[in-house]
Amino acid sequence: MEFREPTNVLLYGLASLAKRAVLLHRSFRLNQVEVEEPLSGTHLFYIGEGESLGYIREMYFEHCVGKKTGTLSLWRLGRRIKQLASSNVLIFVEINRMFKPLVPTGGLLTFPWIRQGVFIDNNDYIKRRHKIESTFGRKVRKLGYHYQITRDKKLVHKFFEELYLPYVTTRFKNVCHVRTLPELQAAINSGFLLQVFVQDLWVSGVICKLKKNEICTLAFGHLSDDQYHLQLGGLSAAYYFIFKWAEEHSIQKVDLLRSRPHMNDGVYEHKRRWGAKPEIDGWPHTALWIFIPKEAELPPSLKKQLIWNGDKFIEI
Repeated sequence: MEFREPTNVLLYGLASLAKRAVLLHRSFRLNQVEVEEPLSGTHLFYIGEGESLGYIREMYFEHCVGKKTGTLSLWRLGRRIKQLASSNVLIFVEINRMFKPLVPTGGLLTFPWIRQGVFIDNNDYIKRRHKIESTFGRKVRKLGYHYQITRDKKLVHKFFEELYLPYVTTRFKNVCHVRTLPELQAAINSGFLLQVFVQDLWVSGVICKLKKNEICTLAFGHLSDDQYHLQLGGLSAAYYFIFKWAEEHSIQKVDLLRSRPHMNDGVYEHKRRWGAKPEIDGWPHTALWIFIPKEAELPPSLKKQLIWNGDKFIEI
């Protein structure tokens, strides 16, 4: 079943809860997958719906293949975790957020996806302004990037077909959740499309939705590399102009949407450079718990994983 994320802030919370309720059945029977790193001997055991298995394996065991060892009833989850923990196995559990009470204590809480937002008047962003100007701003001026704001739905259609779809499908492959053309066209009723040009060539852009004193960047797009290389900074120019526009219009917050909760994730790091702080995202219906036995051998990258301590995201 395909769920479309509402852009209306009033519907967002209700739709998120409804999505979790409708998908409860996915957690009734859980996949069990064992992954081993031959060089270090590290074992990882995943129990869950399977939503984030590919991401976890890529992040921590890139060159290893998981071996499915069967399925597990949700009601036996606690007993199984205790059994695995006694054998010093690193355990990832991914189930519907509504089943949180069934997860034993001792697990570190995180999520498949988080949001990143920038408060314009926050000290962290203010301190970064000089660095932003000396890196991104300097490149924008050197290469002659300039921008234009439009609400023309024909241009939104062109953006969707020629910049957005090619970019997200190439960049994120099978993990991307593509927004529809009607979603983007509806967004500009209270927002706009920001186009970035170098001379007369439209190289990148972003669909933005306005919510009171906040601007939400719904969709970024960029020409394919054979038309204009991504490394020339066209996408960074789109970020730069969004913040420039936000400051000029007294916007309080720029919502940069999603990334993976990991310090080594490229999307997370790029947004962090703009002063973005990690926030809980209500839309993904699952949560992740990481159980780390005292004697377990940890993958080095696990130390860069972000976990929720009840107040904010911190590194393990």
